[in-house]
Amino acid sequence: MTVTATWTKARTILLLPSIDSTDSSTYVRTDVAIGEIYKLPEESPFDKPGEDQVFLGWTRDGESTYPPGYSFAATETATFYPVWGSAKITITLAPGEGSGEERSVQIDRGKSYSLQDCPFDAPAKTRFVYWELNGEALDDVSEITPDKNVTLKAVYKQTEWLTLQDALNIGGKVDVDSSDLNGDGVITADPEDVPLIVSKPVTMDLYGITIDRACSEAQENGNVITVNSDLTIYDAKGGGIITGGWNKGDGGGLIVKNGTLSLKSGAITDNRATGQGGGVYLCPDSSGLTLSGPFTISGNRNGEAHNSNVYLSSGQLITIDGDLKDASAGVTMEDTPGTFTTGYKATMDETDPADIFSSDDNSYLVTWTEEFKEGRLAENKTYTVTFDSDNGSPSTVKKVKNGHRVSKPGDPSKEGSIFSGWQLEGNEYDFNQAVTKNITLKAAWHTHDWGQVSYEWT
Repeated sequence: MTVTATWTKARTILLLPSIDSTDSSTYVRTDVAIGEIYKLPEESPFDKPGEDQVFLGWTRDGESTYPPGYSFAATETATFYPVWGSAKITITLAPGEGSGEERSVQIDRGKSYSLQDCPFDAPAKTRFVYWELNGEALDDVSEITPDKNVTLKAVYKQTEWLTLQDALNIGGKVDVDSSDLNGDGVITADPEDVPLIVSKPVTMDLYGITIDRACSEAQENGNVITVNSDLTIYDAKGGGIITGGWNKGDGGGLIVKNGTLSLKSGAITDNRATGQGGGVYLCPDSSGLTLSGPFTISGNRNGEAHNSNVYLSSGQLITIDGDLKDASAGVTMEDTPGTFTTGYKATMDETDPADIFSSDDNSYLVTWTEEFKEGRLAENKTYTVTFDSDNGSPSTVKKVKNGHRVSKPGDPSKEGSIFSGWQLEGNEYDFNQAVTKNITLKAAWHTHDWGQVSYEWT
């Protein structure tokens, strides 16, 4: 019998705990036939160098990293070392040529980071365009998933600077800061000039800028903006103001002749009109005013130097279309008393509407329907709510403004009876409804028959 032996040469795969290790006694050795597929371990067999470290993969040279579980054909002897890294990734935002302090944020390794708007101030007459990572523009990227600490640098470019009126003539989205020719945070319209005109649908971002008409006295066409089409205003940066109008006639800040004026954030303040609507004047042919965020319309005056913030011509309404927490607006109506809002939203449930709207005319006050879904201007009256304890104690009298709720007093007491609530004309009273007249609420009582207890002693 003839026996033939076949020998296959092997290659050694050696795993060491660290590329800098001098300990030759700790290792993992595997002999693999030439050309056989070898799979690197999914987890490191060695102790991690720190509690905040996670296993990232394997390296041969300290530069390239092979992922855990990487497979390859063994054609040569090779030594691998585990790669460790922090469980957190630090992303640093650098201002580039802009101004501001660097900012850092940490994310869990393996998680994505959504690129944010630039928090830095751009150089004069430039705009932020994108973030740059290692010299690569991230202009078409909304998020990144870095595997190591990175720095994102803000990049800016020169823009075609238009006057604000030129931008409004084009329509669409208008960023007020790109029209600030002086770069000083204030656009001052020439008092000798005409107001800004909106003739096409425009969404305008005040971006923290003050638009100041700077009128020192009443003049013809002295308002800041004339609206002939839909105009939406918001303020992405905060602090944006429309101010300085002083018109001979109605409307010192904005005159809305046609279309809808939608206000989301920002402020209209310190404007005047010799007529009505020192802040905003809604003409009869306009489509009204929509409030959907924390916009402020206050501190505007009429010719008699009285509050005159929003003037609603006959038939005009303010549409509520969002959470108005922190919003404020004074209101005057041509048809008073009457309803001035529509479009109540559930988000108003946590906000007292009377904290948002006020009457510019002291002869009236803001009230609400019983469901608190429509605002009204009603006569400025005070009503009396009498709490009759029905021979209990105490009885209470409260004064309540027209259209406001009355707060429930403490429960009265009555010997031999248990208090069961307040009633209006024999029915349980709903303390969420508005008070619109003098009323008397009577205490309801019920008695408990304790029965007779007898004892027999044995």
